[in-house]
Amino acid sequence: MDKVIEVQGLKKYYGSLYAVKGIDFYVEKGTLFAFLGPNGAGKTTVINMITTLLTYDEGVIFVDGLRVGTEDASIRKRIGIVFQNHFLDDLLTVKENLTTRGSFYGGTKAEIEDRVRKAMETVQISDLANRPYGKLSGGQRRRADIARALVHRPDILFLDEPTTGLDPQTRKSVWDTIRSIQQSRV
Repeated sequence: MDKVIEVQGLKKYYGSLYAVKGIDFYVEKGTLFAFLGPNGAGKTTVINMITTLLTYDEGVIFVDGLRVGTEDASIRKRIGIVFQNHFLDDLLTVKENLTTRGSFYGGTKAEIEDRVRKAMETVQISDLANRPYGKLSGGQRRRADIARALVHRPDILFLDEPTTGLDPQTRKSVWDTIRSIQQSRV
């Protein structure tokens, strides 16, 4: 049992308000893990702390054996994040957005183009490569967001409410894509 994420005694507070009161859990390598709770329960806060986007007040977090807070740059190279909100540029095409994102992780032009192509194939949006992101439907945008998170070939993928606001058919399609990605990496 390889633990790819391990959280122990995690706490985050803002003054006297506890956003996270002390949680412990782990995620085994190769698994699909869902973090559930009501609105305001601190799910996004926990994800932001695990992904090094937010500091925590107490506890310890390990991602792929690396400690959050001391090895953040190495952790960021190993993870991909799909945020609740869209972060791609509406005016750029899907391919331009992904190429820009891919360039942040280095590599030759050919290597970046190959990673972009593979990310689009993985989420089945190759046919949308030259369409402006702002002209995509909600489901197409979500797939492009997932491709953005995959473009550097992360070992661990975080999805923060990846199907919020999508119709039932599109929601099923996005979850099918996520399961396919998970199964192909086991």
